[in-house]
Amino acid sequence: MIHSTLKSCQAVALPIEKMGTSKMILSTLIFIATFLISGMALAQSEPCLVDYALTSSPADNAGTFEAGETVTFTFEVIEWNQTSSNWFHGAILSFGDGWDASSLTTTPAASCDAVGTWGYYDASTSIGSTFGAGFYYEANGDDDPQNNFGDNCLGGWVFEFSLTALSDCDADLSVLVNTTGDYETGGWSSVACEADVDANFTATSVCSSVPGCIDQSACNFDSLATE
Repeated sequence: MIHSTLKSCQAVALPIEKMGTSKMILSTLIFIATFLISGMALAQSEPCLVDYALTSSPADNAGTFEAGETVTFTFEVIEWNQTSSNWFHGAILSFGDGWDASSLTTTPAASCDAVGTWGYYDASTSIGSTFGAGFYYEANGDDDPQNNFGDNCLGGWVFEFSLTALSDCDADLSVLVNTTGDYETGGWSSVACEADVDANFTATSVCSSVPGCIDQSACNFDSLATE
């Protein structure tokens, strides 16, 4: 399938002899303009990301993970709507400052249309520095996802990534995934997908086991200590 290209609309000068005809033509032109503008607005507001799931393993404990714990997240795009022929192109990752960024490991999704490959591009790459580190679809073989279309399917992508929490207590362990169509981060030209909601996982770190002094008579007694 090739992205469709809309033909440009050109105004044609018509001889106008009667006021009634002039009003009719003007009314028609206004109707056409209103129709086109409404169509563009609808395309921009209609979501591309229709259904998704963002889960963790192990599961969070009432919105918390242990400090120092390693967690694997799975992000699945279940249903993608190709609004204005926008194909799925990116999944940009953002993390709370309670995560050890250097611990990140990633597993990209498999290509759905078998034209290109998904890969993780960090902030040192051109696309990562421009839009944010994350998974992007590369289809031209030049390792630059910004100049190609996305993955031409309607769902079924599964991405995985793992992070280890820092030793800080009550730190931000949130995870956010921002999906993009190939207009936003790739080589397509029709506006869409910009109003899509982000997948958001909210959590904080807890320090439920803190080695230390358990002697209540000692000056350095710690009520959270385990040994």
